[in-house]
Amino acid sequence: MKRWISCAFVALAASAGCGDSDGISLVPATGTVTMDGKPLEGATISFVPDPKNKPSTMGTDITGPGGEFKVKYRNRPGLSPGKYKVVVEAEQAKSKGKQLPDAIAKDPYMAKLAGISKDDEVSRYADVAKTPFEQEVSAKGESGLTFDLKSTVKK
Repeated sequence: MKRWISCAFVALAASAGCGDSDGISLVPATGTVTMDGKPLEGATISFVPDPKNKPSTMGTDITGPGGEFKVKYRNRPGLSPGKYKVVVEAEQAKSKGKQLPDAIAKDPYMAKLAGISKDDEVSRYADVAKTPFEQEVSAKGESGLTFDLKSTVKK
């Protein structure tokens, strides 16, 4: 009898961790971030929810070697369906993979010498008010999304 109770307790404890811990159902959101058509590694991509989204889930990821991302909300894969602004923080990625101390990366002169300029064109993607990227996530999720950053403006 003790053995059965122990097994039942273990099964109950294991099942308690399954499913939606906060009651929010998520759908996948995956894709690629590029800069001027080339995969962008090490960029932080964030999906900022529209205030009308209910429930509201903000998701993020850091792009891999091929620029790929899989958005996560609270360490769970996916987002709730709805409208999002997409912001991409690419300054560190623009350093061509170099890991630089914050003091150098934040100093405009030193950053320029290291090849990581904070030009307005790239930094606009990191500002939720300026980013041109918007994405609607359907109830089935989204895969194959592509967000291409442009390093210069054609005049």
